[in-house]
Amino acid sequence: MNIYDTLKTSIASKKPCAIAKPNEPERKVCPYLIGKSSKGEVNVMFYQFGGYSKRGLKEDGSSANWRCSRVAEIASAEISDEPWHQPIQKPKTRGNCVVSVDAEVEGYY
Repeated sequence: MNIYDTLKTSIASKKPCAIAKPNEPERKVCPYLIGKSSKGEVNVMFYQFGGYSKRGLKEDGSSANWRCSRVAEIASAEISDEPWHQPIQKPKTRGNCVVSVDAEVEGYY
């Protein structure tokens, strides 16, 4: 399964993923949206609950842990059997991360 399909399956099944970008340690995430950005790039919007973060992570449940990434920049993605993580607050806006949705967590938005 390619990275896009892994992330889409993660969204549909509400199962977290371990993802990694080239030359960076693993991140633990719960993908919520996947689709195209306002610029036409394929992006994934996820809630990060563990692993590497350039800017650091806040406590679990913090809305500051929302992230957006281009799928093309993700080198690996693997679904894990960890508990699903959900922030206390939904993001105020999806911004330009995903404007054309291919898949989203059912009942969240």
